[in-house]
Order: sequence, then C-alpha cells, then structure tokens
Amino acid sequence: MPKKIIITFDNELNPDLYSDIANTLWMQVNAMSDRGKRYGFQFTPDGDGELNKKMNANWDEIGEKWRWGNGR
Repeated sequence: MPKKIIITFDNELNPDLYSDIANTLWMQVNAMSDRGKRYGFQFTPDGDGELNKKMNANWDEIGEKWRWGNGR
C-alpha cells in the first residue's frame, strides 16, 4: 500500500529554501533506494507555479553537475 509523508512548515518559505529542502529530501530517498531496492516516489509541491519552476530549475542545474541513474 502506498505511503505518504507530509511536511508542514510553520512559516512561509522563500522559493529558494523550499526548493533546496525538496531537493535534499529527494536526493536522500534516492540514495537510500540505491541500497538494493528502488523506491518509486514523487514530490508534489503546494503553492503556486513559481515553486514548481524553482524546483525544476534546481533539478536541471544539479542534473548537469551529477549523473542520475546512469550505469547502475
């Protein structure tokens, strides 16, 4: 059965910090799944499209610097 984790912050986060937190969580879960079991997961940001744009821009930038899933 699928599980959901919801993280709620008491204060509004600026898009940079929001994106950094989401990217960090994604990288940690992805690293854990390398231990033998692949976890299918996704992040669904709340808020406006600006948060989505910022997260995608950060993932694109990180993806240019690091290899994701190649050669495993």
